[in-house]
Amino acid sequence: MNVYEVYRTSGPTSGSRFNEGLTTITYQARDGAGNVAYCYIRITVNVLRCPSVGSSSHRSHSCSKTNIAGSVCTFHCSTGYNLVGSSAVTCQTNRVWNRGFPTCQVRTCSPSLTNLANGQISCTNSNRWNSVCTFRCNTGYGLSSGGSTYTRTCSNSWSGTSPTCTDNRAPSITCPSSISVEAEDRLTSAVVSWVVPVASDNVPSGLTVTRTQGTAPGSRFNQGSHAIRYRAADAAGNTRDCTFSVTVRGMYLCIDPNEMHFSKSISYSVLMID
Repeated sequence: MNVYEVYRTSGPTSGSRFNEGLTTITYQARDGAGNVAYCYIRITVNVLRCPSVGSSSHRSHSCSKTNIAGSVCTFHCSTGYNLVGSSAVTCQTNRVWNRGFPTCQVRTCSPSLTNLANGQISCTNSNRWNSVCTFRCNTGYGLSSGGSTYTRTCSNSWSGTSPTCTDNRAPSITCPSSISVEAEDRLTSAVVSWVVPVASDNVPSGLTVTRTQGTAPGSRFNQGSHAIRYRAADAAGNTRDCTFSVTVRGMYLCIDPNEMHFSKSISYSVLMID
């Protein structure tokens, strides 16, 4: 009867957990005469893997088992970005992810802030998340919100409300120079005329000129000084006044009474009285 001894010379025992790749197990048999024979068992473990999850701007992920079959990967976006697609994907045994990877899309605010009548809007990043838009008015206009600038920030939506630019410049108006005339012959008054002032404004529409004090040109003015005032007003209610004066000087004949009684020659003087 032949007696054999068989024992494992290398490699893990049966029932062990084998790592990925090739593992060789060697057995040796020896008989009573000392003859030796070897046999080999080769075990290959193939791990089913899906393609690696690539990087994407503003996106992060975590996986339960990296990219091995059965692994579930969940995705998240940076603040200010929205996830487009499914937030979780699974690696299947056919080595294919069960769906495409999601992407991260920057949040936007609607509408875009681009137009401001009689002013300008400048934004740091258009209408995208965290963009700051600054409002400014053209010369002659002011923000309805007050101040020289106003800002709105894009987060989940635009902060605040858009201001408007309103006319805040008063019209320009120039009155004629003050007028001084002599009273008409044998009267203590005079008819005085002048050209009505003309106004200008950065918004000409709705501009008016009104006499708010004094008599109209072409009227008769009594001796003395008379104040004339005109007011220019635009459609926004801005006003500016100008003034001038009309002076009528009286003329009187003064005779020395002594000379009237004692001399054929009479001397007199003319006294001008404003």
